[in-house]
Amino acid sequence: MDRRIIKKIYHYYHNKKMTTRKVKQEIKKNYNVIIKESEITLMVGHRKNPIYYSDRQIRLILNLYKNCFTLDKLIEYLKNRHSIEISKGALVNLAHKRGVKKKTVDAYWQKTIGYKDEKEICRLYKKGISSKELANKYGFKSTKSIIDIVKKHNEEVKNPNLFRKENKSYFNFRLSLIDSEDKAYFLGLLLTDGYIDSRHNRIGIDLTDEDCISYLSERFHIPYTNLNDSIRNNRKKNRYRMVVYGEEHLQGISRLGLTDRKSRTLQGPNLYEEESKYIPSIIRGVIDGDGWIRKDGKEFFIVSASYSFIKWLKKSLDDLGFKNIKITTKEDDRRYGKVYLIRSASQYNINLLKTLVYNKPYGMQRKYNRLYQIQEGPSETIIEESQKEIMV
Repeated sequence: MDRRIIKKIYHYYHNKKMTTRKVKQEIKKNYNVIIKESEITLMVGHRKNPIYYSDRQIRLILNLYKNCFTLDKLIEYLKNRHSIEISKGALVNLAHKRGVKKKTVDAYWQKTIGYKDEKEICRLYKKGISSKELANKYGFKSTKSIIDIVKKHNEEVKNPNLFRKENKSYFNFRLSLIDSEDKAYFLGLLLTDGYIDSRHNRIGIDLTDEDCISYLSERFHIPYTNLNDSIRNNRKKNRYRMVVYGEEHLQGISRLGLTDRKSRTLQGPNLYEEESKYIPSIIRGVIDGDGWIRKDGKEFFIVSASYSFIKWLKKSLDDLGFKNIKITTKEDDRRYGKVYLIRSASQYNINLLKTLVYNKPYGMQRKYNRLYQIQEGPSETIIEESQKEIMV
């Protein structure tokens, strides 16, 4: 049969997505012509459009091919560093056509980069990128090559153990000293909604407000999880957990009132003189944790099962200038029995709460919005006046 006819027939069947074997069978069936599959492929086979490289790219490819130890690493390097995509077969064919052969090189050293790349490696290494990550990025077989480059440029080589520590997400986070508003706010939340597990060397906090826990996670680089992602959790409302692990994070925190099973034994934090200026942020964390702000923004509450802690809160509010702050008791049948309560609807105290405590829009936006009436809503049901309250 004429070759042009076979080609025409093959293209017809090929457009129907038939295999070469099926085309061969159809030709035999319809035209009684026996032909090999290889002959069909040879006659009508397609070649992909060739990729053309500039003279500079070809020189670069061939030079690296001659000196590089593994082709896979070279192909990866060309793609990541020079945006040159080439297959292993095309690379070998190009080298064969140009008469370039690979050198015999030491298996533990692959020189595939220039001076500029070496300086970039040193810069990234000083910035905190590990030698393992750099070795993968630049196509080296081992981290020793990266260390050799760093030493070559007289840069300091980091201790691997220290390097691993520094790359922990919350390496620089310490609660042993309260030296920022964010730490003070975190402390306030830990005093209310947090927990201490000395046995397993961890500090944790559970919250239903993701914006609040997301803010802390971003500030201190501490990951958090959604507890509802667990198949054992059947809660309808999302709850988020953030945990800090490590014995070093439990050192020196007992003076801050953070102890195991602290619900009724919670003490107010014993702050250093230089930490006292962060008391408003601690109180904000306490209110966001175990406090309320009415939806009309005209009253705030703080509740605690620990009398010692509620006394510390009252003294702190008095020192900040709040007026007529009193402690009352209330029976809570749901969990703790008797609890202690601070509440105030004084316009003077509300204004002071805005000025000193909720003076910036961060953390739990729900209570901030209530105080400033950013989101209007019906007045929240307050604690029933008919309930028995005893002045303490």
